[in-house]
Amino acid sequence: MKSIRILLGLFFTIAVFPASVFAAEKTTLHYIPDDFDFKYWAYMEIDDFLSANIIDGTVVYEDDYPIVTVNPEGNITRAQFTKMIVNALDLKLKGTAQTFSDVKTTDWYAPFVAIANSHGIIKGVNGKFNPKNNITREQMALMIYRAFKESITFKTTGKTFTDVKPGTEAADAITKAAANEIVKGYANLFKPRNLATRAQGIIMIHRALHQETSQLPTSEQLLSIVNEVISTEKEGLVSGNYTSMIPVYNQYSTGYFQAASIESVNAYEYMKNNGQTLTFTPVGEFTAQVLSKNNRFASVEIDNLLYDVTVAGQEGTERSDFSGILSLKKDPDGTWKVYNVITYE
Repeated sequence: MKSIRILLGLFFTIAVFPASVFAAEKTTLHYIPDDFDFKYWAYMEIDDFLSANIIDGTVVYEDDYPIVTVNPEGNITRAQFTKMIVNALDLKLKGTAQTFSDVKTTDWYAPFVAIANSHGIIKGVNGKFNPKNNITREQMALMIYRAFKESITFKTTGKTFTDVKPGTEAADAITKAAANEIVKGYANLFKPRNLATRAQGIIMIHRALHQETSQLPTSEQLLSIVNEVISTEKEGLVSGNYTSMIPVYNQYSTGYFQAASIESVNAYEYMKNNGQTLTFTPVGEFTAQVLSKNNRFASVEIDNLLYDVTVAGQEGTERSDFSGILSLKKDPDGTWKVYNVITYE
């Protein structure tokens, strides 16, 4: 599970710190869903998409605290799923797009529909897109195949389903997506006409994204960014100039990681300004290795990122371990940014 990269427990808790001028677009609370937990079957994939800002969930505020719900078992409309695919692939308008009689330019989903149509992901029927209709599993699989057929090598044979009759574009898409294990059925049934859930849509896109290997980043490229972030953090923690870490977070981080890191800086600054001087002493040297990479996502493991931390006026030293796995994503401009961290503590 993700955790805030801040010293918790021995000396302080983040809940006591007021807001600061240093703030990410969202707080860490915006990335913690309230309607399911890590025991849910699709927790890792949904948490990953939340952390990367691919999905936002529904946010309501109670006493100024955001309560985030994803409703993973709920149905998802064609418009909502279209937005999800466009965001996941960072797509932009490609040439001109078809207009649909039931999509007004003022509708929130209009730009996403136009972008998806310009890439051939959606086509509509009889001049309509039916954006508010709940999407079926068949329609979802077809959109997935169209979105990824240029960046994934799909197998032509594999899993077949007795309730999917061959001969249509949708049937071909289901067969190929199933062969790549992007979609899965219920034993020998796919249930193509069943309404899909939000969790199923996220799972399908997540699986497809991690099969894109046509334009891989180099390990040196990924490690360079991670080393820049970690080294800048080390300099800031040791010197006590915590705000010096903000520029590197703004340049090389996004999503949950950025929010958590900036909140950590705010906490350190608050303590310093209130006479609680922190002393960070590095223990050994950290190492970094790339665990996985594809066209848009990568993971890097950080090991032995240790500090002995003391607080002026308090007895004892805390050994804090910042080791863990960093998740990175490629932004539309080609910059790789850290968006999540899974720490070992």
